[in-house]
Amino acid sequence: MDHINAKINAMRGKPSGQSLEEEIKRLSLFICDAKTRRLLYLESKDIFEAWSFIKSMPFSSNCPNRQALRYIKGTEIDLQNILRIYRLKRYYPEEEVFAHLIPVCYKLSKAMIKQMAESPGAAEFIVAVKHSPYAHISFENIELSIAQEMRRVYSRATKRYPRSVAGLMAYLFTKKLEMRNLTAKEEATKHERGDLLCLH
Repeated sequence: MDHINAKINAMRGKPSGQSLEEEIKRLSLFICDAKTRRLLYLESKDIFEAWSFIKSMPFSSNCPNRQALRYIKGTEIDLQNILRIYRLKRYYPEEEVFAHLIPVCYKLSKAMIKQMAESPGAAEFIVAVKHSPYAHISFENIELSIAQEMRRVYSRATKRYPRSVAGLMAYLFTKKLEMRNLTAKEEATKHERGDLLCLH
């Protein structure tokens, strides 16, 4: 746990203090129940440990899995952090942003993440994103935009690293989206709503 806490505090620009779990417990508006709060903690912890495993893999041009995994998971983490900051800035501006973030930097530098997290509001946050490697992300429908970006990432990874696990991961990602869309359509039919988001 100490290495995770240190990473989070490094992103915040402060010395190591509270544990990740203690910081997540501070959330009251964004996460109201203990079960959901625990799930967020476990998700961030698992993603961080998976990233640590990827970085520990031996680098070899004859073994492209490390490159493919780093490209896919690194981009996914960046986009998840952008999504988390955006939701907080737009809906819960009083919440502690850093406690929600995955303590990993890929294309987003620590300075970029710090600028986004400390932006006064959603409008300023969007401006900060427009000066990042993810300037093309649309905030009109951010979840759909991120899903489309991840489709492009998996497609590029499959072409760049044809002898890696990228193809399998792309297949699993597509099936995950299909399940998400089927669930959304079922909920829309059940509740007679046509506005539930499908991620194509």
